[in-house]
Amino acid sequence: AATRTAVETIGMIKGRIGEIKSVASMVSAAVTEQDASTQSIVCAIESAATGATQATRSAETVTTSIEETTRQAGEVRSVSDDLASVTAELSIAVDGFLQAVASDLGERRQSTRFKLREAVVVSADRRRTTTTILDISTTGARVQNASNASLGQRITLEWPVGRKIGATVARVTDEDVGLKFDAPIELDGLPLAA
Repeated sequence: AATRTAVETIGMIKGRIGEIKSVASMVSAAVTEQDASTQSIVCAIESAATGATQATRSAETVTTSIEETTRQAGEVRSVSDDLASVTAELSIAVDGFLQAVASDLGERRQSTRFKLREAVVVSADRRRTTTTILDISTTGARVQNASNASLGQRITLEWPVGRKIGATVARVTDEDVGLKFDAPIELDGLPLAA
């Protein structure tokens, strides 16, 4: 009976060892599974960290690009404002020029020209040249081109009797030079032919 009890007890112990072995195998499998899950989580965390780093770099790049674009937009705006200002100034200058030309044409058309073949001295840039007046009005004259007159040049006409008139070269051709007097003149005392 004692042997039998011992055999039964050993059988029970063997059964318990089998159960323990089974539980140990399950625990080992669970630990292995847990380890695989942990490795998977670590990989996911590393991937997320890499993604976050890349996202941060991308965000920094986008921020830098936005700042550069904003700076360049400011420069474009500044240049655009300058261009608008210059355009406005140019428009005013062109309008003034066109009004002056229209006024000058009006004055020339209103002033009667008289033929006059009289020698005068043209003084310009410290040079004196004798030439002939071809025609004259109260606002200007046309003289033979006896010197190297240039458009816009300031000159003085001098008559032998001492009369002096300031003028500006308004037109230059090979044959003659058109002059615009600084102020309208009186034609009294000149040998005019209509």
